[in-house]
Amino acid sequence: MRRATDVDGRWSGAPGDGTTVTIVNSDGLLRYLDGFHSQFTRSVERHVPQNYRQHLERSRLLGIGVIGYISTTYGAGFEYRGRRSTRIIEGPEAVFFLPFRDNPFPAAAIRMPMFQGAEDASNVRFSGLTLDGNGQAVVPFSMSGSKAELTVSDFRFQNRRYQRVVQHMELFGDNSAERWSPARAVEAAMDEVFSAYVHIREAEQWHLDLGQYVSQHRDRHVLLLGSFDGEGRRRLTSIRDALSGLGYLSTLLDEVEEFSGMDLLRKARLVADLSRFSVVDDSAPAGQIGEIPELIAGRCPLVILRLAGSSSSYVTRGLGATSKIVVERSYDATTLDSVMRDAVERMESSLGAVADEQSSTYPWRSFPK
Repeated sequence: MRRATDVDGRWSGAPGDGTTVTIVNSDGLLRYLDGFHSQFTRSVERHVPQNYRQHLERSRLLGIGVIGYISTTYGAGFEYRGRRSTRIIEGPEAVFFLPFRDNPFPAAAIRMPMFQGAEDASNVRFSGLTLDGNGQAVVPFSMSGSKAELTVSDFRFQNRRYQRVVQHMELFGDNSAERWSPARAVEAAMDEVFSAYVHIREAEQWHLDLGQYVSQHRDRHVLLLGSFDGEGRRRLTSIRDALSGLGYLSTLLDEVEEFSGMDLLRKARLVADLSRFSVVDDSAPAGQIGEIPELIAGRCPLVILRLAGSSSSYVTRGLGATSKIVVERSYDATTLDSVMRDAVERMESSLGAVADEQSSTYPWRSFPK
């Protein structure tokens, strides 16, 4: 594997702090792509019913060729394009330029992107969009930061007589060998299939068509965490009933099928990422003591409830004082419904404010409120 030092340059996107990293090479990226698609196929066959597989976007892409991109200065990624084969393109340009290197302007002439992602912006997606460079020396988008992630699908970029159509492409700010290791390939594929499985499970549980669930009900899905012993489960059942009365569909973490090789904290984080927000009953010491910090680190919205007079851990207290998307409330048997209503209204208001702020920052993106 090659070693390179990040430098401060037009296309590096790097911090310029002299950090030395081991960059993935062509063989390493080829192994990643092979391992990712092999694990994806195995996980789909094991966990996704046959009648749902056509709904998975990646399943529809498996018959298409794959191009891997490696920048020696900033980022790596891959694209589904062309005949069924896999090849690698490497270059000194940043990864977001490599797919468009045949445009009318060389890298040295490019002065600006049409859209600039925020530092370490993750889960950014362009879909169903056409951009026109109007003859300017531009690229359609750029990224910065090692944690940046960009997915582009059903996308068209045109400039003068140049035209580039992207069916599906995924670009990342991290080009390290560790990020593109075989172990990470297996993990990424399992996470993706697990996410699909959760949607399918919820649709079936609530007797909904999958498309109907995704389009109309996904933003009403809530994850419930807490103690699953006798008393804890009774509290969670009461919380679920209160949420149901407010129009939310809720899932207890232990109701979701286990995936081999996935630990409980990762499972909680993935289901939380798929939920509108999570509600945690923090009334007694249990797994939520570890799950709350995991979800906080992942910027997952949290409603934390505590039965009056109960004690769990000081580690999980006071988190709402420093976060817009953490709401803490105390309740008892007589006030649970009203407390839940107040907490949910506060959470929805906070999520709406965050969406408004993001929409003003990224006017081309759409955020659920």
